[in-house]
Amino acid sequence: MTLFKKYDIMKNGMVYMRRFFLFRSRWGNLYLHHIRMTDKDRDPHDHPGWFVSWVLKGWYVEEVWNWVNTVKKSHIWSKKVLRRGRFNVGFRKQSHVHKITRLSPGGVWTFVLTGPWGESWGFTKGVGRTFRKGDAATKWVYWREYLNQWDTAKEIQ
Repeated sequence: MTLFKKYDIMKNGMVYMRRFFLFRSRWGNLYLHHIRMTDKDRDPHDHPGWFVSWVLKGWYVEEVWNWVNTVKKSHIWSKKVLRRGRFNVGFRKQSHVHKITRLSPGGVWTFVLTGPWGESWGFTKGVGRTFRKGDAATKWVYWREYLNQWDTAKEIQ
């Protein structure tokens, strides 16, 4: 169990997000996040497990993609743009694919409760295209591989 540890997630030499570990165990985690920059990555990302986010101060706008069945056994990624304001509480599944595109001045502060982390997280390249299930039009890419090969941003401790 870890308490009150601070961790900076850096992108291009700047603090993208400051994370405070309020409680951390194999059963779940409680964080205080100060998100200071939007997601500059070209593609949206998912997460290593489910989480609940509660906006304490500020706001953000996110693009959220959902996998939708259409006619003739085709599928498409459907995109919504959502504004999350102060006191907004939301449950997100591990499969929640999103990208933060705008932030309030000074960033946004959130409490985040997670369940146990299962799979790793990554980026989904090619969302927004229509394709048949099994086509290679979209591709999930492990986050370290994505940041090393497809983007200039890198996460470091």
